[in-house]
Parts: sequence; C-alpha cells; structure tokens
Amino acid sequence: MTDQSTRPRRGCLFYGGLIFGGLLLLLALGIFLGVRYGMSIIERYTDTAPMTLPVVKVSDEELGRIRERLAAFGRALDENRPVGPLRISSRDVNALIQNDPALKELNGRAYVTFTNGEIRAQVSLPGDLLGLRPLRGRYLNASGVFRVVVRDGQLWVTADSLSAKGNPLPNAFMKQIRGQNLAENYVQEPGTRRTLGRLKDISVEGDSLVVVPANAP
Repeated sequence: MTDQSTRPRRGCLFYGGLIFGGLLLLLALGIFLGVRYGMSIIERYTDTAPMTLPVVKVSDEELGRIRERLAAFGRALDENRPVGPLRISSRDVNALIQNDPALKELNGRAYVTFTNGEIRAQVSLPGDLLGLRPLRGRYLNASGVFRVVVRDGQLWVTADSLSAKGNPLPNAFMKQIRGQNLAENYVQEPGTRRTLGRLKDISVEGDSLVVVPANAP
C-alpha cells in the first residue's frame, strides 16, 4: 500500500494515544496500589463483569471523511504547510475507536466525551490485561476527568479526578498523580515530538478537541 493509505492510521494512533495512553497507565498504577492494600480494595474498585459502553453508529462514508480530515491535517504538518486548526469531536474519536484497526485494542473498552474544557473518559478493562494475578476474571470499570494542554512544544495530560466502580480512587494516590504529566512516556517517541513541535495549542472547546498548528493562517 502507498503512504497515503497509512497516514490516516498514524493520525488515529496519535490522537488515540493522546487521550488514552496516560489513562491506561494511570489505571494500571491505581489497581497496583489497590493490590497492595488487599482483596477488600480489589472488590471495592473492580467488577466481575465489563461495563457496557455507548456505541456510535457511523456510515462508511462518514468514517472515511473523519480519516481524511486527520490525514490531510497530518500531511500539512509533515510538509510544514499552513493549515487551520483541526476540530475533532467526541463522536469522531469514538467512531475511530470503534472502527479503526489501529485502535482495535480500545474498541469496547473506552469511550470519550469532550465538554466544558475537559476530557471525560470511561474505560472497561479486563484484569487479565493489566497482568495482575489477583485481578484475573475481574474488570476495572472506571471513569476520569482529564485536562490537556501544550506548553512549549510539550504535551501535558493531567487527571482531575478518577473513580472505579463508582468509587473515587484514594486521596493519597490522587495527590501523587494530579501534578504528573500522564503523557510523558508517550511523547518521548521521536515522531510524536516532531508533531508536537509543530503545534501551538490543544484545548477542549464545546464537544471538540481543537488542535492549533504553530503556523496556522
């Protein structure tokens, strides 16, 4: 296949990683903390069945348009051409999660909404995926509120709140995590660093994530 066919997938990976990479890492750490406290904590924060997440119904034509918008934006960044801000809605992101092969690991496991300057995510993860023996056969059904910004070419994703099975994670854990950049490991990839260096800002406006290039006209 040509490079044109792979660019949409690269775009999906970038935006999917931006939103969920830090979240998945954080939830794994939260469950590890729970394991340290014993089975009572595991029962408090995990379920015996997965959570049913909303499903976005999208036509092949609409999905193709979403992919092409991401691809066109990515091409402009790669070629250092002036391009206007990219607006990607909650619907766009969830459509990609549920239909794009590049994000298949998130399909049925994550759902995101953008609202009031925040990223709200719901995640349903099988305990086996986290590699922790006490969690076998259990599920982490969690939700969180996150903020995302770009500072001096660096992507920051921070957690405002996190809960699992409807229970907020322990304050001691949240105090440690709120000031941390959850995307720190993700943005170490050379390709991601180059892309971030070409961006001026990322913010949530209404129901959309708005990505502003440094050379926006």
